[in-house]
Amino acid sequence: MPGYPLFIAASRFVAGGNDWGIVLIQSALFLASVWLVYKTAVRVFGALTGLIFLVFSAAYPFVAYSAGQISPEAPVIFLVSLAFFLLSDPTTWRVALAAFLIGLSAYFRPNLLLLNFALAAALVLMSRHNYRKALLMALIAVILAFPWAARNYWLFGKFTPGPVIKGSGTVLLLATWQSRVSIPSLVEYGMNGNFTSEAKSSGMIDQVSSLNRQLGVPENTLFVSPEAYPGNQAKLKADELFADTAIANIKNYPLAYLKSCLINSLRMWFSAYFPERIPAVIRYGLLAEGVLVLVMGLGGIFVTMREGDQLQKPALILFIMMFLYFSATLCWLHTEARYTIPVRLLLLLFAAQFASKLVGKLMKRVQIYLTNNG
Repeated sequence: MPGYPLFIAASRFVAGGNDWGIVLIQSALFLASVWLVYKTAVRVFGALTGLIFLVFSAAYPFVAYSAGQISPEAPVIFLVSLAFFLLSDPTTWRVALAAFLIGLSAYFRPNLLLLNFALAAALVLMSRHNYRKALLMALIAVILAFPWAARNYWLFGKFTPGPVIKGSGTVLLLATWQSRVSIPSLVEYGMNGNFTSEAKSSGMIDQVSSLNRQLGVPENTLFVSPEAYPGNQAKLKADELFADTAIANIKNYPLAYLKSCLINSLRMWFSAYFPERIPAVIRYGLLAEGVLVLVMGLGGIFVTMREGDQLQKPALILFIMMFLYFSATLCWLHTEARYTIPVRLLLLLFAAQFASKLVGKLMKRVQIYLTNNG
């Protein structure tokens, strides 16, 4: 998609051709995103939740990390955070601007193409009187997606608002093997091209070698990226062949695949695998932090559903729909936690709300104790 290449070009232009311009602008967008979610937290949940959110943001490295690497998630964090800020008080003009921002984010991350429709549904769940605003969001989503779809039809004869060469067959094939081969073995294969004994005994390597022979490339070609297959026609043929093979794999092992998808729906909300060069205590510490934030974020949803007021209802419904959208649309293909980075600050927000409730109850108990023993 054209969004991130244009962003990189603009950042380098502003910085006089220096790559540091990318890092500085992405860092600025990250800080602006934190500020937007903080302002929403204070307005909707109160000052204590806002303060805890800032503390959590300072100690949670996974979102900030994106600012320092080539990652289309970095600008999307800002677009999604600003949209959430606007939709937490959904007047008509704020809804229109939010829909534009989400539509724009799909030019960076194509998996966000349908997010506007999920958020439109959230508006209706807030109040049935919001149906006009929901229709407005859907209309803006279609209008923004149309130019790229028309461009693809003109150049490639395919009317699609996403990439013509999606790579979805590649990812789906990898996902079917993920259900039967451990993640470390897949990482070793995908990152280093090494075949572990597990990957060999499972039959994965034999299948990949056979597919590569059919495509006329060396048997040891890494299939994890369409870029391994030279030329657009070869990429399209490979993607189609991999998709057909993946579907056959699913039919042969449906329960294993569904189990993997269920695990993915939660697993993609925290990073679980880190380079071996990082000390074990840090790796396990980061894993524990990611799991804890996910648990606390879900806890924040629960306590807000039980004790929240009308002011908190829009933010609650918006995040639930975003959480379900990312989980439901990505779990079939991905286990990479980076795909949920655009909404992780919102997960931190609800984790902060959960912590705020715990702190409030603790302070109340202390106050009662001091009163009774004063």
